[in-house]
Amino acid sequence: MVQLRTAEQATHHAVEAWNITTPKKLRNFTTAGKVMLMLFFDSEGLLLCHFMERGESVTFARYSEILRTDLRRAVKNKRPGRLREGVILLHDIARPHTVRHTMDTIRDLR
Repeated sequence: MVQLRTAEQATHHAVEAWNITTPKKLRNFTTAGKVMLMLFFDSEGLLLCHFMERGESVTFARYSEILRTDLRRAVKNKRPGRLREGVILLHDIARPHTVRHTMDTIRDLR
């Protein structure tokens, strides 16, 4: 037998049937705000999880620095020998990724 109920009746029934309590009001608290996260990974998994400083934007100089220092170290530690074999970096066409300075950094990653 099928019982037809309004949405309000169905909600009331579910609350009673599953012994659902109403959620307590959460306290307000200050968050860190928007933070940018850059993830670098390959077919085997995560290589680098890099959080940008609050308010910092991705410039070609900063992106190149992350590639040259953090990503290079992460590849060396997590995938030994991979830099010698060659690394293919796939990224979008955002301006910091396509500037000549960045492209030179990518070529020099070995």
